[in-house]
Amino acid sequence: MGRNRDIALILLVVVLGMFVPFFGSIVYVYGLNVSRLVVGFVVFVVLFGVELGVVYAYFKISGKRSAAEVERLRPKT
Repeated sequence: MGRNRDIALILLVVVLGMFVPFFGSIVYVYGLNVSRLVVGFVVFVVLFGVELGVVYAYFKISGKRSAAEVERLRPKT
C-alpha cells in the first residue's frame, strides 16, 4: 500500500510541477514572437526533463533504500 501511495505522490508532484516550467517559459516568451515561442517551448521541455530526472532519481534512491531495509530486517536462515 505504501508503494502505491508513493507513486501517486510522485505523479502528483510531476503533474503540478510541470506547470512551473510552463509558466516560466510563458513569462520568457511574453512577446508572442514565433521564434521566442519556440525558444520558450524548448526551455519548458528542458526544465520539465530536469524535473523528471530528479523524480526518477528520488524513486530509484528510495527503492534501493527500501530494499536494503527489507534485506536488513529479513530473518537470516
